[in-house]
Amino acid sequence: MRLPYFDKVHPETLRLRIRLTLLALPLVLGTAAIYLAYVSLILLLPLFGIDPSLPLHTQPYGELVIVILVVTIVLFFLAGAFVGFWANTWVCRFALGWDRPKVNEVFYEQAIPSSWLKDGGSDTEKSNL
Repeated sequence: MRLPYFDKVHPETLRLRIRLTLLALPLVLGTAAIYLAYVSLILLLPLFGIDPSLPLHTQPYGELVIVILVVTIVLFFLAGAFVGFWANTWVCRFALGWDRPKVNEVFYEQAIPSSWLKDGGSDTEKSNL
């Protein structure tokens, strides 16, 4: 039950426009999540007794704050990307008017529509996706 975005075998069989469309929401939401993590941690710096105008590594608990910042940014990006992948299913469901079984087939069972494949794809390519 792999999503088409994580398909390592045949990513090149999808049309470029489809690949970019499927990656747009995850990248935008992941990037927005990075910004949200950064801003929230900057606002929380006074809780650690850190002056934002001075370098972090020279202050008490500075190394801890740097580690927390990096871990939070990575986790927020992954969460934002996951929400973006999930939002793609909702876009297909409501904006494109797909019914629930079709969304499940395409995104969870990888029954990729032939219109998404380069040159329409062959039957064996469609079954392997």
